[in-house]
Amino acid sequence: MCRGKNNTCDVVSGLFTRPRLPRGYNLIARIPRGACNISITELRQSRNYLALRTRTGQYVINGNWAIHPTGNYQGAGTTFVYKRHSTKTQTGELISAEGPTTEPVDVLLIYAQSNQGITYKYTIPSKKLQRKRNGRRRHRHRQKSNNRRDRWTRRRNRRVKGQTRQDIQSTDTGLGLRSSIPVINGVQRNTRFQGDYTWRLAGFTECTVSCGGGTKKTMADCVKLSSVTVVGDNYCDPRSKPAVQTVRCNTHPCPARWVFENWSPCTTTCGQGTQTRVVRCKQNISQRLQIVVADTACLEQKKPASEQPCQLRPCAKWEAGEWSKCSAECGNGIRKRQVQCLSDSGSKVDSVQCFSSKPAQEEVCHGSFCSKGWYFSSWSDTCSVNCGSDVQRRKVICLGGGEEQNGNGCDLNNRPEMEQHCARETDCGGRWFTGSWSECTSACGNGTQTRDVVCLNFTRGQWRAVLDLQCQAVEKPLDKQPCNLTECRPQWYVTEWSECTKSCDTGVQTRSVTCVDLEQQISQQCDLAKRPNTRQACNINECPSVTKGLPENTDSKCSDKYSNCKLVVRARLCHYSYYRNLCCDSCAEGS
Repeated sequence: MCRGKNNTCDVVSGLFTRPRLPRGYNLIARIPRGACNISITELRQSRNYLALRTRTGQYVINGNWAIHPTGNYQGAGTTFVYKRHSTKTQTGELISAEGPTTEPVDVLLIYAQSNQGITYKYTIPSKKLQRKRNGRRRHRHRQKSNNRRDRWTRRRNRRVKGQTRQDIQSTDTGLGLRSSIPVINGVQRNTRFQGDYTWRLAGFTECTVSCGGGTKKTMADCVKLSSVTVVGDNYCDPRSKPAVQTVRCNTHPCPARWVFENWSPCTTTCGQGTQTRVVRCKQNISQRLQIVVADTACLEQKKPASEQPCQLRPCAKWEAGEWSKCSAECGNGIRKRQVQCLSDSGSKVDSVQCFSSKPAQEEVCHGSFCSKGWYFSSWSDTCSVNCGSDVQRRKVICLGGGEEQNGNGCDLNNRPEMEQHCARETDCGGRWFTGSWSECTSACGNGTQTRDVVCLNFTRGQWRAVLDLQCQAVEKPLDKQPCNLTECRPQWYVTEWSECTKSCDTGVQTRSVTCVDLEQQISQQCDLAKRPNTRQACNINECPSVTKGLPENTDSKCSDKYSNCKLVVRARLCHYSYYRNLCCDSCAEGS
């Protein structure tokens, strides 16, 4: 706006993308004294927080684990505007200040989850401008203190023909490049080439990208010293051409945009189908870092379609004609039909375009019956009962000339039987009786219940159990059924108790207790209140005094505590204190 040349200040920017950090406060960047136009932005919302701290250790924002609300905070000679996470826009935290700062400020991140990326940017007074100002001051001081030297310098410069000012010392070209070639009116001179042509820095190339961090390179033109006009490069010494330098440019993140993948294959091989693709809203932070952001960041752009119709080619299908007349007038014959592959428009196409199985063109057919007479089916299976009597049936028809005559044309006197009696030798005088269902075999999950089912016959005034053959098998009640109780939860499992630490005078036994789920995996879901004990007391009896390997007291207190003490004496185990205590009386007698 003020038509400046960007030579009074330098823009410093950076991107912090390290994903994993130690818990707590982590240093991201240090903003120097005199910084202006400060902007610190979290690229995506997270559970992390930004913090500011002066070099003296005093916190300006979010210090000592105290998170501040959105607002303005004074520090380092300026006002910092702090904005917390926004749940509506899904944006991260933001800290900004106009500056300038009166002391250095540390930017920190309170780490709680993976870092989503943080950008920072500020301006500082140009070092070139400061050097120029300091140079002018030193130059004026030298002029006042040594006028004679200045006059001698001017006379020397006049003796150089065609030169108004010459500096044979190494000088700064203004683009951070060093040159040892003389500079006249800002142009490097090469006296080795006829016509006094030299190289002049002409600026930078266009940035390789408009955002996300690109590069630009220095350019040099060959000019004629007398007119400072650009000529061909062949006029200048190629050995003295300034080396090309690369500078970063457009380091700010790119605007979010829609990025889509390739279309998937069509859902059908012919006819109308659909194909899909993945469409995401992404943002280029740098040339190597691209992140997925919320779709709301791309609302200003029309979202590309993620689904579209597709049709590879028209589908064809088999078309079958009417069957021909059976080749046989009676008995078995063959009939045929025409089958062809047709397109959607009804035209005949090659059979390879029909993917389904081709329908049959021939099949066996039956003509009229070659002889007239009675025909009957097989007997039914109704006499499959285990006892008693029943009736079997079958179908009887008169056939002739290919039609059912319902008895017409056949001799009714020779008509086969349509029903017959069938019987079992077993008497069906019993009845099924059932008991009550047992408890479920499992306290939880899928289990089974059973009950008794018996066949009883009422004889001489009372019910008596008989063989199952005397009851109808088809009517037998179920004697087993599934039972589904509550879902099984993890439960406590224990090991056997260890050996007692003492044989008498109260020892300790231990065991392991573990919570295991249905998959036999260690679980934390068991009820702690029901956790079994891992320790218990054992051998609480007092140890008897021993003399010569046997109990000292043989009074009534010395008694056997084990039912098979006689076996202990026979096996000569009394010299062990454990068996001596259990079989005190028997061991005393056996001695």
